Amino acid sequence: MAVFVTAVIPITIVANAGRVVITGLIGQWFGVDYAQGFFHTFSSWLVFVFAFVCLVAIHALIRLVQSRWRSREP
Repeated sequence: MAVFVTAVIPITIVANAGRVVITGLIGQWFGVDYAQGFFHTFSSWLVFVFAFVCLVAIHALIRLVQSRWRSREP
């Protein structure tokens, strides 16, 4: 459980940092108007989905490791 809770912190940082970088690049390349509005809202949903998928993957990995660990016990 502690591994899962601890994994939330780097996943959140990476997801939001990616959003900030992409929003900044779009604002620089295409203008501030493109970076605001629809893209800003859409990117927040993408960050949420990315973070959720990462958490589901971490959960599956933890369950896999636990099942293998239990199967090795006598």
